Amino acid sequence: MIRPLFRAGLLSVLLIGLVPMQASAQSLSLSLQAALDRALNRPEVTQQFQSLRSEGEGLEQIASRWSNPEFSFDQEDVSGGGNETTERIYALSQTFDISGERTLRREAAAAANRAKQSEVAVRAHDIRDEVRTRYFEALYAQRQVHTLDDWVERIARLTRDLRTQVERGEASRYDLQRLEQTRLAFSAEQSRAQATSTRQRARLLALVGLPVSSHITLTEDLIPPPAPALEALREAADRHPELNKLAALRDEAQLSARAEQRAALPDIGVSLGVKTVTGPGPDEDGYVLGLSVPIPLFDRRNGQAGIAAARAADRNAEYHLIRTRHLAEIEADRAAYAQLRERLLAQIGAAETSAESLVTAAEAGYAGAEQSVLELADAYEVALNTLMDVLALTFEARTAHSELIAHLHGDHPL
Repeated sequence: MIRPLFRAGLLSVLLIGLVPMQASAQSLSLSLQAALDRALNRPEVTQQFQSLRSEGEGLEQIASRWSNPEFSFDQEDVSGGGNETTERIYALSQTFDISGERTLRREAAAAANRAKQSEVAVRAHDIRDEVRTRYFEALYAQRQVHTLDDWVERIARLTRDLRTQVERGEASRYDLQRLEQTRLAFSAEQSRAQATSTRQRARLLALVGLPVSSHITLTEDLIPPPAPALEALREAADRHPELNKLAALRDEAQLSARAEQRAALPDIGVSLGVKTVTGPGPDEDGYVLGLSVPIPLFDRRNGQAGIAAARAADRNAEYHLIRTRHLAEIEADRAAYAQLRERLLAQIGAAETSAESLVTAAEAGYAGAEQSVLELADAYEVALNTLMDVLALTFEARTAHSELIAHLHGDHPL
């Protein structure tokens, strides 16, 4: 008759997938923070960020420049009565803004520069979200593999013991074959989990700039932390990089609209030069002062001002719509996440108790010839499925936590 099989290790096996694994001496331990740092400090990423910053600074430099002065030269030759007179004018002219349009353009460019700097933060935020998603996908797959490895080993030991008893004539060959089928099913699931884990790990490694062949151990806990307070989430949402970018674009549009209104008053041109006159008499020279003012008779820039005002209104509406959506999603996502995590913690305890009781009772019943091998195999399958279901629920809760964190600004704690 079969002796009781490995009951002492059941508790640790049941929850092996729900606790962080310790890295082996041959593997690289990779925390979430380390993965984020590596992804954000890749040369390609830092080059993109620097290009955006330079682009924003360039916009501000362009708006700060004066228009170029204009040099002119005029010559007039007059002849008559046998005499010839030549007049030459050398002049330098410059336009001046008297409406304040140029100052507003400069302020608008500064807002556009802030938008470019915020775009850097938006891209960094998107990279963090992607790394967080890839990290926990890989961690979930890693936990599945570890769990299945232990359960395949458990049923393999049980099968070996049963084979020994069959050889001694203490158990039926059918029992052995039935248990072997269960072992093969567990092994097939193990192979699928290993393939998935390899793929998810490679995707994470590629994202953080590590060779895809690297052997890594992910050290974070799959069980997510408690949800932050709702008020803290609302305050943090206003510092979200997307909202910062939209606010800067709104300011740029409003300042540009004001500048278009000022543009109805045109710039004046001032010129200063010298005039020389040569002819039959003594040569003469003097100074020339000129003033030019465009007359806004046909083009008063009404169309441009209307377009700029509409654009400013659109930017303002977009900012408030996105902000309202962020706040509403934060409240809904936090409520859903808190409920999901509460259920998860209750499920973990229930899974531990029920799975241990089920397998212990099945082993004792089979050892006492009170239950068939079919019932024993069924108990193992149900216990493993319970554990895998709890792992899936844990991953779902972790995903919900990541979605909640995505609403916050980039430097929010993990």
